[in-house]
Amino acid sequence: SPEIDYGIIEEDCYVQECFSEKIIPLPPNVVKPTEHERVDARHQPRKTDTLRIAVAAMQVKLTWPFLRAMREVEKRSPKPVEFVFFAAANGIGLFSMASEIGKYLQRVTIQEKQIYAHYLESMAECDLALFSFPFGGANSMYDSLAIGLPMVSLEGLQPHSRSDASIVRRAGLPESLIAHTEDEYVDAIVKLADDDERARIAGLVAAVDSKKFYTADESDAFLSAFRTIYHQNTVEKSA
Repeated sequence: SPEIDYGIIEEDCYVQECFSEKIIPLPPNVVKPTEHERVDARHQPRKTDTLRIAVAAMQVKLTWPFLRAMREVEKRSPKPVEFVFFAAANGIGLFSMASEIGKYLQRVTIQEKQIYAHYLESMAECDLALFSFPFGGANSMYDSLAIGLPMVSLEGLQPHSRSDASIVRRAGLPESLIAHTEDEYVDAIVKLADDDERARIAGLVAAVDSKKFYTADESDAFLSAFRTIYHQNTVEKSA
């Protein structure tokens, strides 16, 4: 936009070449709440004949490339796949979503909107979490970390398609959970159809201390970014 001169973005969530604006980077994990709800639900890895994949994404985030990838997962998976969509939908939105997605995927459940605790309990009963692309699902990523549920993300160039991958890296989880192409994304999901490999990843996710994502920032990094912009545009120009 010709009206925008600066952007303030966490340093692991942007690629400078995507912006004509000057970016003032923030340290990773600075922008976050200082409190979080107690989470009692925990995912327990299981051996199963059917891979239950949770898709935590609002209805407007579900794109055709994502659904196309899910169809490919159905084809390549060594076991049947059941998709459970958590889209916070109800009423006519729930009905229309169920009727449309059922045209593309074989085994689908559209979960009606739930209170937060029940939503986490339902998520924990699944085997794997996905969040659509290119828009990502940062909040749902934190939910998956909190309950110890394995996840896979697809990293793009724009900030809205980099948040999920950045959270995986901040949590210290394997790069194998981050894909860069649609084909890699499908491969990473299918790999986790193996019960032992999925249990291994679930153990790593469960070991992450999710509380660190909610610790208050003591560095004033966000305020410092505004000071930098003010200095460059007021102090230096008036000197």
